[in-house]
This record gives sequence, C-alpha cells and structure tokens, in this order.
Amino acid sequence: MRAFRSQVGLGAFVALLALAGQATGDSSSIAGAGQSGWTTPPGGSLQEAPTPVSGPWTGPAAPPAPPAATVVDSGPYVAPGAPCAPPAMAAAPTRSWAGCGMPCSDGISMWYLTGVFGRAWQLGDDHGEDCWYGGFDLGRTFCGCWGLDLFYRYHSGQFERSNSPQPTRDGGAFHHVGVKFTYDFPISGRLYGWAGVGPEYWWTDGYLNEDDGFGVFGELGVGYVLSQNIRLRAGVNVHGLDTDVTRKFPADDGESRWLWVIAPVIEVEFAF
Repeated sequence: MRAFRSQVGLGAFVALLALAGQATGDSSSIAGAGQSGWTTPPGGSLQEAPTPVSGPWTGPAAPPAPPAATVVDSGPYVAPGAPCAPPAMAAAPTRSWAGCGMPCSDGISMWYLTGVFGRAWQLGDDHGEDCWYGGFDLGRTFCGCWGLDLFYRYHSGQFERSNSPQPTRDGGAFHHVGVKFTYDFPISGRLYGWAGVGPEYWWTDGYLNEDDGFGVFGELGVGYVLSQNIRLRAGVNVHGLDTDVTRKFPADDGESRWLWVIAPVIEVEFAF
C-alpha cells in the first residue's frame, strides 16, 4: 500500500512537470517573457520592453536657427584712442570761361599785368606842356569783377619860367606809385567798361625846384576781351597833386597849387 502511494505521488509529480513544459511556449510564462514584450530585470521585477526603433538613432531635433542679423557697414574699424581720419572732401567744381563776356563774370579770378601808353596834358596854375605818358598795373580781379591793383605811372614835362628880360624853361619828370580799387562791368558781349580809384605817392626828378607828396588817381574806359588771357582797353587816367614845382614867376616860388594830369591811354592787358 505504501509502495502504491509512492508510485501515485511520483506520477503526479511527472504530470506537473509535463504541464510546466507546455506552459513554456505560452506568452504568459516566465520563460517566454522576452518574446512577448516583457523582460526580466536583474532584480527579478518585470518591466515593459523598450519600443523597437527603426533605422539609426539621430538624437533629438536641433532647435531652429535664430534669424540672421542685418550687417551694417559702418566703415573701417578704428581702435579706441586712435586718431580719426578726416572726412573726404568733395571736389570743388571747375570753373571755365563761357567764351562770351568777361571771365570774372563766370566766377574766374585771375592775375593780370597791364601796359599803359598815352600822352599827358596838364591843367591848373602854371601848368606844364603836354608830354608822353606810360606805366603799368599789376593786380588781380576777383569773383564779381572787383579788383585790387598796384600801379606805376611816368610822365615828363616842361614848365615856363619867366626871368626878365628873357623867359626860360624848366624840364623834368613825374613818377607816381599807388594802389587802386577797380571794377569791370559788362556792356555788350565781349565789350565791357572799367574804372578805378585810389591814393598815390608822387615825386619829381630833374626840376630846379624838386617836390613830392601824396595825391589821388582815377581811371575810366572801355575794353574788349580778345581771349581769356588778352584784352584791349582804351580810356583816360587822371592824377591830382598839390605841388609847388616850377612856378612861372619867381615871386610865387614855394607856393603850392593843384595840378591835374589828364592822359588819354591805350592799354594791353595780359591775364593769367
């Protein structure tokens, strides 16, 4: 009887082992946990298997790039404390002669040298005889046709001297230097007018009774522009001076009087 129970118990144990072998292929068994989405952790607890990933892993998506900054060109970099370069200056406009009228009317400022030729007459008490007259100007005409000149004039002359019983003559020369302000004004086309006025210093040379002093000078005339550099002019020069040179009668010696020297002139002007 005891042997029978042992056999029955052994058969039941074998049956249980058979049932356990059938459970091995089921998805709920521990042995098939790795095939049914379950895994056995090292600690013995169960956890959900990771989701399969297709293809290589690229990591999380990169954040969007910020908008590109607008680049403003502010010129070359200048280190702090370095001297700043001066700003570029605009080129001055080039002025040119229009070919009609005076260059100064077109805003052209020029130097000039003028030769003066003529004949002088004198007016006033005990005046001298007419004589040759000449000289030159050196000056500059500015925009607006105003100018400033240095001038020199020369003229000779003889004065009558009454010495009884027979009259005699006293001859010599006058020299004039001075400064004058001038103005040119258009008349028509290349024809223009010119005028000038200023103080002068004068002295005599060769007379029996020499003299010197200050006087006044004036000029007036018309001119024609041949080119930008050459002009022809015609007009009159006038000098006023208070002098006692060569009185007619010995009783008036040393007494001054006003003499006026009036000279019609032709002038040639070279501008540069």
